[in-house]
Amino acid sequence: MELFDRSIALARRNKVSVAIISTNRRLRFAYRMLLSEETDNRIEVLSEGPSLQEMGVWAKRDIEPDVLLIDDKQVYKNRKKYFSFLRQMYPHSGILLMIDEEASNLTDDIKNFVKGVVKKSCSPETLVSAIFDIAVPKKELV
Repeated sequence: MELFDRSIALARRNKVSVAIISTNRRLRFAYRMLLSEETDNRIEVLSEGPSLQEMGVWAKRDIEPDVLLIDDKQVYKNRKKYFSFLRQMYPHSGILLMIDEEASNLTDDIKNFVKGVVKKSCSPETLVSAIFDIAVPKKELV
């Protein structure tokens, strides 16, 4: 029932909510600007932060983003533990992992944990499309 209520709320507001987790402050700023400018307000950046611990503040407020945009630099040790902790904090959020060109092999280890992978150098259209595919896989936003 909770997932159904969430889908109705998403359709009503006609927006997808995103949280950005990256230690790179410039990267977070660039993605925030890109997502707010390029999407005609169809994507809302709820929060951003350098770590999962800092993002935990949002989890306690019952604000769960539709998509978590995570820098692959966050996931370097004990991936299984990291993603299980992430799933406890945000059980209904889809995870989109941002990777560097040279980190392409990282994706093989963690395909079971994430719903999508994009390169940090991807086009804005590719990023936005990946976010919408994860947030609303079978529903088209107007």
